[in-house]
Amino acid sequence: MRAQRRRLDRTFQRAAADHQAGRLAEAERAYRGILSELPNHADALHGLGLLALQGDRADLAIAYLGLATRAAPDDARAHLDLGLALRARGHHEEARAAIRVATLLDPDDPLAHAALGDSLVLLNRLADALTAYREALALAPDLPAARSSVGLLLREQGHLDEAVVELRRAVALAPDHAGTRAALGATLSELDRPDEAEPELRAALHLGPNDAMVLNNLGLVQHARGEVAEAVTSLTEARRLRPDLASIAANLAAALRDGGALDAALAEAEAALAAEPENADARFIAGTIHLARGDFARGWAGFAWRDRIHRAPTRAAFPPAWDGSALDGRTLLVQPEQGLGDMIQFCRYVPLIRGGRVIVAAPTPLLRLLRTLPGDAEAVLADASAPSADVACSVLDLPVLFGTTLQSIPATVPYLHANPDEIASWRARVNTLDGRAVGLCWAGGARYQHDLRRSLPAEVLMPLADVPRVRWVSLQKAASQEPNLPLVDWTAELDDFADTAALITMLDLVITVDTAVAHLAGALGRPVWLLNRFGGDWRWLLDRDDSPWYPTLRQFRQPALHDWASVIARVRCELAAG
Repeated sequence: MRAQRRRLDRTFQRAAADHQAGRLAEAERAYRGILSELPNHADALHGLGLLALQGDRADLAIAYLGLATRAAPDDARAHLDLGLALRARGHHEEARAAIRVATLLDPDDPLAHAALGDSLVLLNRLADALTAYREALALAPDLPAARSSVGLLLREQGHLDEAVVELRRAVALAPDHAGTRAALGATLSELDRPDEAEPELRAALHLGPNDAMVLNNLGLVQHARGEVAEAVTSLTEARRLRPDLASIAANLAAALRDGGALDAALAEAEAALAAEPENADARFIAGTIHLARGDFARGWAGFAWRDRIHRAPTRAAFPPAWDGSALDGRTLLVQPEQGLGDMIQFCRYVPLIRGGRVIVAAPTPLLRLLRTLPGDAEAVLADASAPSADVACSVLDLPVLFGTTLQSIPATVPYLHANPDEIASWRARVNTLDGRAVGLCWAGGARYQHDLRRSLPAEVLMPLADVPRVRWVSLQKAASQEPNLPLVDWTAELDDFADTAALITMLDLVITVDTAVAHLAGALGRPVWLLNRFGGDWRWLLDRDDSPWYPTLRQFRQPALHDWASVIARVRCELAAG
């Protein structure tokens, strides 16, 4: 018996060598020969199981590997491979159990812990999966797949900064793995770091050129960087590869809209909705196109879908939604939403609300200013503890709830006011300036998704430096670049928008990009020139140089993407003539 065993062991070693060298037929004959003499030879059963698994014969692999684990119950590797075979057949819970046995039999095998993590992911036990991967990495820090999986799970859980760290480590270990590069690029994009995201996504495309989701994410990055034409190109190719994905169609619709191709954008939004009728992005994009065209009835319906994009996680923290019906003595809480400019634009509706108590939750920079609204509404600081109220709405719900049409916009200005004492203080200082006092704001907040298109590079303003009889007064807070203009800069004394309102009240004109300063000047009824980007926001409508929202506002629109030079040339001409 011992001689037979030694002979069969030598036969197995030759079979294993053939198996490793890719001589699979020879290996299989040898394994079967061994089993004909010794049916419970665990290693031969294991070998046949691996051959079946390599040949995509998962059921046969499960049978052989099951026999192998029964013949050698302490063989950790047999349990691991049985788990892999079970997973290949879709038996995920049984696979997890088999691989767990492998980790108990050999706790120092990093591959077993990593395989356990993979099985737990398939069972949607993500926290347990993360633990398993980390145990694998504690044993073998240079396992790129486990490192990448940790990054992906951290991203799934919303820990984006930690995910980037792990995915960067995984890329360093396996720079040619397209999926890891793609995941790193997508995560950086979600963190609003497009300059870092783009090279990772391009590397992923180089490794896997026809990946629709990588092209989609590259398009999103290009869009975020203001490269609208390039975004359309990337997203169009992604659409060609995956015409079934509503998300890609919606992203293409957004890029086309911002590039001024509204008919094509609307067609893509409708294609997205045909594939996925509840796609909030497509509904919202279509709504903004209708609003820009002045079709408010259809526009507001789509605009309401922004709730599912922006506010759904926090809505439950507030009172029930107000439907616009009579308050009948109830208390209404009006919540801020999106930017400060939005709050300034749409707070005009607050004095129109009748029949109950109205509380306006104001961001700190707007609190004093909103207390100048006509009527009896109370402005309180917006913070985590919402005031007691019966119903609530967002300030951006108000034009919808009032059924606003292009003809019924409440456009009486001013509806906000500066403090008379503060105005008097600024009057004395502004009156010392020679010529017209013109306020200037050339950049918005960098967090706004279209800021790279709406804000001006400081050097573009150079032609305004020598306009006669104009004294430039800065309204730009925290500027990253200062234009080479003779600016009077009192912004260090402007602590909130009430301070800014007092200064603006004493200026002859305000010239600004599409930011809260434009809305403030308009709400105060002061003359304001809006420097508007090509494919601008829906609220400024199309093909007009005025605004139904602000009677004192004029628009100076870009005639083409990124063409600020012609806008500034026109502004200079108008200033010099006036």
